[in-house]
Amino acid sequence: MPSSPRRRRLVSFLLIIVPAWIASIAVGGLWLAVGVFWSVDKWQATHDGIQGRFIPQVEDCGPKECHWRGDFVSDDGTDDVEDVQFSSAGEPQPQETGAAIEPVVIAPGGSDVYNAHDRSWGLTWVMVATAPLLTAGLIAGAHQTRADWLRKKQASEAHPEPVAALTASWNKSEG
Repeated sequence: MPSSPRRRRLVSFLLIIVPAWIASIAVGGLWLAVGVFWSVDKWQATHDGIQGRFIPQVEDCGPKECHWRGDFVSDDGTDDVEDVQFSSAGEPQPQETGAAIEPVVIAPGGSDVYNAHDRSWGLTWVMVATAPLLTAGLIAGAHQTRADWLRKKQASEAHPEPVAALTASWNKSEG
């Protein structure tokens, strides 16, 4: 027994659109969270951070990139932090152990030091601006997919396959 068009729309709404909304909002929220998480420490360091110098001790290399770990000493000598990572994007990395880099900043309680002029945290604003657009685009795509599916379903019911139509007409002529 074929289902009614109203029932098909409801089922497709529940099976396609609702999960698509949930997934789209989750993807947009994750995009936003990654942007904020990635930049909070950098922003704090470059705005309200403690200025000082970084003394590299060990070069820590992973499969794709290398980072220097070392000690941070504040300009006024009140804050010394051991085993911090130099994390300024696009900034020149230290060339040797013990060669101090100045000026650097560290967020209060932070474990990474940054070039005092590092503004890579600005990418967060791009991520914040694009998160709603990403979510809306995903939802619009889900709506379009549903509309296409419903259109094809209605067309297939209105125009059955040629073989089925021929078989039906042949059965009528014999009966």
